[in-house]
Amino acid sequence: SDKLQIYTSGTNSFEFTDDLNILDGNLVLAGNHGIMFHPHDATDSSNTSTGTYGSDSNLLSDYEEGSANITVYFGTSDGSDVTYTSNNEQRGWYTKIGRFVHVNGAISLANKGSSTGSFYFKGLPFVTSNKTGSRLGGIISFSSNFSSVGSSMHLYSIQNTSSKVYVYRYNSDGEAQVVNNTNVANNTSLRFSLTYMVD
Repeated sequence: SDKLQIYTSGTNSFEFTDDLNILDGNLVLAGNHGIMFHPHDATDSSNTSTGTYGSDSNLLSDYEEGSANITVYFGTSDGSDVTYTSNNEQRGWYTKIGRFVHVNGAISLANKGSSTGSFYFKGLPFVTSNKTGSRLGGIISFSSNFSSVGSSMHLYSIQNTSSKVYVYRYNSDGEAQVVNNTNVANNTSLRFSLTYMVD
């Protein structure tokens, strides 16, 4: 079949047939632009004659991967007296697709310090959305050296417009309670996975 081929310095870089095939290199889009998908909703306005399809709800305009430094806090402390077994044991790795961010992370303490109060950590790569109902949570896939937390699952409560993550436990009455310094040891460790939405 007929095709349009474009060469760069004698190399076939990409070609048009029924699809666009990039044989080498990357597809680079201008800032604040993305890939516009066909409207999923029949009521969504589209104009095929001008090539205008859908709205921002059909636009995939962001993808990002990276790492984040996680810092543990107790109460109103600044976290400066908490130490970790290594840099990779206070680290999160994230993927952002559109408005959703998924983070996997690890925390392993060498010393929890002397601060008291609720146990939480900060360092999410983006603050959470301010929209109602957008506070999402996550799971702890592994934990060790917590005390008086029973066998209940630890939950995260991510506040709106924040990068602060609290760890919760269930008491014997099934009520969620924030884990605090008395539940954490000098060698406490955990692995977590969470997903949240941004504005």
